[in-house]
Amino acid sequence: MKKFLMTFFICLVLVFVFMFFGGSVLLDLSRHFYAFLVFIALILAVLISAFAAQSEKLEALEKRVQELEGRECEHDQQ
Repeated sequence: MKKFLMTFFICLVLVFVFMFFGGSVLLDLSRHFYAFLVFIALILAVLISAFAAQSEKLEALEKRVQELEGRECEHDQQ
């Protein structure tokens, strides 16, 4: 949860900076500026967290496969 909150805060800051330096010209958000800002930051944080979790799982699987291949090579040598 702590990683997600950190990711959300970073996304919130980045989206705010984007909107401050011209993003609001691209998107007409005169009424619900902060709601849109939080919504976009939340979507980005969820996507980034999902990709990070998948990356961690992939690394764990690669490590497990390497261990199993190492055991198999040791077994074949005997």
